[in-house]
Amino acid sequence: AGGASAAWTPLAAAAARSSVAPGGWEAAYQCDDLSEMTAYVVAPHDIVVARSFSWDDRIAWLLSSGRCELALTLASRHTASLSRHTPLAIAEQYAASLLEAPHAAPASCA
Repeated sequence: AGGASAAWTPLAAAAARSSVAPGGWEAAYQCDDLSEMTAYVVAPHDIVVARSFSWDDRIAWLLSSGRCELALTLASRHTASLSRHTPLAIAEQYAASLLEAPHAAPASCA
């Protein structure tokens, strides 16, 4: 659904084979690392795969919420996990937002 491909793991296969009562649903989860939790919700006609946000997702949300300083801190701590953001680009956005409104909290860093 939606064109996104999810990794088919033994847990997902077991969830897909499990019998589900009509109108009912089951849930299972796999958690090797809390920062990368995966949950499977199996319904009679669908299997939904839910994953935790990536560091890029969290930083994008922080930037859109005007929380540049926290976004920069997280980007600096998790540089190796980032694919869409860099600490330098975030620092530049943060500086630009401060220069635009030096006495007020910036509405957005993006």
